[in-house]
Amino acid sequence: MRAHPERHLVSRIGWLRAAVMGANDGIVSTASLILGVAAAAAHRDAILIAGAAGLVAGAMSMAAGEYVSVSSQADTERADLEREQRELATSSEAELEELTQIYVGRGVDRDTAESVARQLTDKDALGSHAHDELGILEMTTARPIQAALTSAATFTCGAALPLLIVFLVPMRLLVPVEAGASLIFLAFLGAVGAKAGGAAVWRAAARVTFWGALAMALTAGIGHLVGTAFNALQAVNDEPTATAADRPAPGNPTLPPAKTGLLRTLGPGLVTGAADDDPSGIGTHSQIGAQFGYGLAWTFVLSFPLMVVIQQVAAEIGRVTGAGIARNLRRHYPRPVLWTMVTLLLAANIVNLGADLSAMGAASVLLTGGNAVLYTLLFGILCVVLEVTLSYPRYAAILKWTTLSLFAYVGVVAVAGVPWRRALTALVVPELQWNAAYATAMVAILGTTISPYLFFWQAGQEIEEQHRHHAKPLCIAPREAGPELKRIRTDTLVGMAFSSIVSLAIVFATAATLHANGVRDIETSAQAAEALRPIAGQLAFAMFALGIIGTGLLAVPILAGSAAYAVTEMTGRAGSLDAKPLQARLFYATIAVTTLAGAALTSVAIDPVRALYWAAVVNGVLAAPLMAMMMLIVRNQRAMGRLTLSPAATVLGWVATLVMAAATALFFAFTL
Repeated sequence: MRAHPERHLVSRIGWLRAAVMGANDGIVSTASLILGVAAAAAHRDAILIAGAAGLVAGAMSMAAGEYVSVSSQADTERADLEREQRELATSSEAELEELTQIYVGRGVDRDTAESVARQLTDKDALGSHAHDELGILEMTTARPIQAALTSAATFTCGAALPLLIVFLVPMRLLVPVEAGASLIFLAFLGAVGAKAGGAAVWRAAARVTFWGALAMALTAGIGHLVGTAFNALQAVNDEPTATAADRPAPGNPTLPPAKTGLLRTLGPGLVTGAADDDPSGIGTHSQIGAQFGYGLAWTFVLSFPLMVVIQQVAAEIGRVTGAGIARNLRRHYPRPVLWTMVTLLLAANIVNLGADLSAMGAASVLLTGGNAVLYTLLFGILCVVLEVTLSYPRYAAILKWTTLSLFAYVGVVAVAGVPWRRALTALVVPELQWNAAYATAMVAILGTTISPYLFFWQAGQEIEEQHRHHAKPLCIAPREAGPELKRIRTDTLVGMAFSSIVSLAIVFATAATLHANGVRDIETSAQAAEALRPIAGQLAFAMFALGIIGTGLLAVPILAGSAAYAVTEMTGRAGSLDAKPLQARLFYATIAVTTLAGAALTSVAIDPVRALYWAAVVNGVLAAPLMAMMMLIVRNQRAMGRLTLSPAATVLGWVATLVMAAATALFFAFTL
């Protein structure tokens, strides 16, 4: 008779409690803080600073609190086990009788109970007493690191949702929309937690919504009272002591202090790095983790400096010349080179858009049911509407905060049971295999981490930032080059590090779950999420699926936007996310057409896996030649003036180009 495997809900209790508590606290505390500050009549900047500070402090507090609490539980369990070990060594017969009496008390006759107790004692005396006398089970044992990471990751994801509302909603509507959206988030979280734990969905949703509403109402009320009192007190205290010297002269208002710090520094590089982990990239990394386990983890360490230098080159081209990559190709090199590269970029981007939108639709079906094609089209329309209607500062802020969705994969790793010693060793000790599948996987990693559309996007974003701050290109204002190039290096380094860490998290999570349980064939990110459900549990599945949607909402506009930058620069037209639609018709038309064309691919009989294969072929054809042209631009004094790339960075940039060319040659050698 074949034994059937069972996975009981109690096995999830350790991480499920920490995850639900973390996400719930993230939503309630951050939304309450935002509402309290908003009710005090604060400006948007003050609300954002308070919310971001609450997110960071809350995540660290949750992690520390969970670690200390669960560590105390673990210490208690360890002390009980040590005591039981001593008693087994000194009073074995008494302990055997104690175990026998436990079984008798459960309804087993004396002879059978004694026989079972003796057999279990012979096999694992301490384990038997831990299980039946102390109630310490393997599936519910205290795991401090898992609890700390899970609570911190889910708190961050939960807190990011109320913060995102602050960016999207006008100030006059912030309080009601923030409260309503947060209650919806809480109800959804309660339902997901109940579903994962096998409890009643509606009761859990109602419970968490009620207490969340109460907390937000109290905080908003206190904030309103404090704000009113503070404003009144300030009016009384400030008016008598103000002098003419204290007031700014007419026509010469006092300027607010400049914002500084790491968060201010991060922008195009961070968003570009996060967009590198799009749904199709998640599918690739999931396949690598499922097929090879930890064997290819070292390639992410190898590719990291190559990613950094080539994206830094793209950013410097945009910021120094004040023109994007396509416009520089138009100015300095033969037109056929420009036309070929932009055409290949468009073809690859449309296929990638179709794959990403399709993955988002499939993930939505896994979470809620429904029609995947309809979801895919709706996501495409949503991305177009946001990109066309929002101003660039608002849209750039949304993209920056959307990168928090990638922390979902940190949460997946926290509950996946990764053997960290083996995983970290694989980062520095390659597990080489000499076969076509291994070589193709190496090429796939390079192809998903070094993508042409990211070059065009980051260069375009640097120009957008230059216009937003009313600055000049650095080739015209070289005195500003020092701090600006330092900002670009920091921004790019952090963004690419973020991308690599998330990619490794996906590989580690799928290696620890899918590969370890014999699942080797994963073709899409949605398949990876579905395969995780019976192995890693409902929460890991839900976080993985939600991460696909979040990263898709980040990557789809960037794929379409990079195509729009390339097309408008190729034709010599003006194009900017900060322009009104009627002022940049070609730019926004390219965004709409490429996005909707990608979405339409899902409604025709095209295999998405095969489509991604051909997108990889096109990217492979384009990447190395485009990187070579970028290296020529960044060393061209006619384009860069005195700010050409440093010799050390030039060497590393050409190494990256040669590695990408060799990877492309390997790809064709093994697959065509």
